[in-house]
Amino acid sequence: MSLRSRLRAASLLLVGAALASPCAASAATLVRLDDIRPEKVHVAGFALDAERELTIETVGYRFSGGRRRDSSAWILNAQSRETVWTAREGEHSRESRRLTKTTDRVTLPAGRYEVYYSGYPQPWEDLRADSVGEVIRGVFTMSFPDRDDEDYEDASRDFYVQVEGEGRPLSAEALMEGQERLRESALLSFAPLKDGRYEARRLSVDAPVELEIYAIGEMNRNAVYDGSWILDTATRERVWTLDYQHSGSAGGASKNRVFRNTVSLPPGDYALFCATDDTHHFGDWNSAPPRDPFFWGITVNLADPAQARHVTLADYEDLPAKDVVLALTGLRDDDHASGGFTLKRPTRLRVYALGEGDDDELADTSWILDADTRETVWEFRGHRSEHAGGASKNRLVDTVIQLPAGNYIAHAVTDGSHATGDWNASPPFDRQRWGLTVSVTDGDRSAVADYDEGEDPAILAQIVGVGDNARERERFQLDRDGRVRVHALGEGESGRMYDYAWIEDDRGRTVWEMTARGSRHAGGVRKNRECDATVDLKQGEYTVHYRSDGSHSCAGWNADPPRDRWGWGVVVRKAD
Repeated sequence: MSLRSRLRAASLLLVGAALASPCAASAATLVRLDDIRPEKVHVAGFALDAERELTIETVGYRFSGGRRRDSSAWILNAQSRETVWTAREGEHSRESRRLTKTTDRVTLPAGRYEVYYSGYPQPWEDLRADSVGEVIRGVFTMSFPDRDDEDYEDASRDFYVQVEGEGRPLSAEALMEGQERLRESALLSFAPLKDGRYEARRLSVDAPVELEIYAIGEMNRNAVYDGSWILDTATRERVWTLDYQHSGSAGGASKNRVFRNTVSLPPGDYALFCATDDTHHFGDWNSAPPRDPFFWGITVNLADPAQARHVTLADYEDLPAKDVVLALTGLRDDDHASGGFTLKRPTRLRVYALGEGDDDELADTSWILDADTRETVWEFRGHRSEHAGGASKNRLVDTVIQLPAGNYIAHAVTDGSHATGDWNASPPFDRQRWGLTVSVTDGDRSAVADYDEGEDPAILAQIVGVGDNARERERFQLDRDGRVRVHALGEGESGRMYDYAWIEDDRGRTVWEMTARGSRHAGGVRKNRECDATVDLKQGEYTVHYRSDGSHSCAGWNADPPRDRWGWGVVVRKAD
């Protein structure tokens, strides 16, 4: 964001920035912010040429019972971004039924400072919920607000903060230029970020370095809504993450969190990410902002500037189109997508999957099958996933797997809620990739080819994706005696099959049948059964049949589905 653009944003957000000037106050007044508007941030700056003692006076809202909110006035050191004074300090006195006055004297060293005043009468944190109970509590808060809120707006006309002492005021332009210099001198900075941003930058490190990270975001104990992280691009492991457990209060709403510390990186290739959701961000806060709103996002410096020669920055494309083998993404509610690929030799692949669920169960999931054996070679597992940003149920798996040469089929499915275009909670950071993406890790796609199961000459007959009350059949022919491989998925328990397959010859005689005893557990509920059999057949014509009852099928599962839910049915293929 250019300085001019940031100043345009300041005209909306920083409505008090232009109020601090020698013409607007007495000679001893460095800053006075008044005409405070609810749910707006007002800021002005001043500079001290030497250590000075200052007098600070502020008037704010006196809430019922004498309680006060820590979202009124504060002062930042403009260089270090440290808070040097807050309205909690000093002596407090009652001005009226709804006003409280704070007076204080503080000594500050030479430097530049920013003075803020912020008023947020109604906290909104309860509306950011991942459970029904939290939503109900939030609605209750909004439906029956504290009586303080009814006259807060009227009282705000008398709010102000005033700083007196020997120094000089700073214009809004000077204040913004100072912040911009800090960002430009940093190793990198994604700040301040507005809504819906997903930023990334590559860091190539050829010697151990120490990074000084200053990151501010929005989160609670269960989920991160605006956050940052650093990823080892070789292992796909996160080496640092801005999360609730490893951060502290950033001031304002309790969901504002800050990390300010040193992180060590060994030699390697890394990617730094910073993402925001659609609410509570720079320029449009839905509750009290942090103490340093202009650095919402992340700013990184080197602890030792001499280490700059060991770090190379570059643009980073997380999943380059040229590397993508298969993309089943942008899935909507009640959606299913599938696709195939062939590997001509053993290949390392990156699997990037987004879905909905928790450690125990996934509502939106994906998996990869060996097309020849129907065995699951990879599946999205909740306990191996990590938080994908947004609601805590947004889950991510970003891993590297090795697959041998062969044919593969991938599937991705969603349930009836929380998917692309219709999120019922905060979406993940990388929302456009909801589903499954498979890519090569080294940029070499020479070992990869498309695979279409419908054109595979090895498949003799296929009945899959079967629904309720099905009576399906398909004929196939063998030109000579040979061996076939039959893979079937069905439903059975207590020694009886309810959804099952069988093969008849041209005289109607059963030459193979799926039985409970000859099957094994197929994942999910125990009644999901799987059979993988090799059958010797004579030359001739055959018919494969599949029958299902009135429940538990691709038309609707009444219990946990099998691993390969869209393989519900039967596939007959040449064994050789």
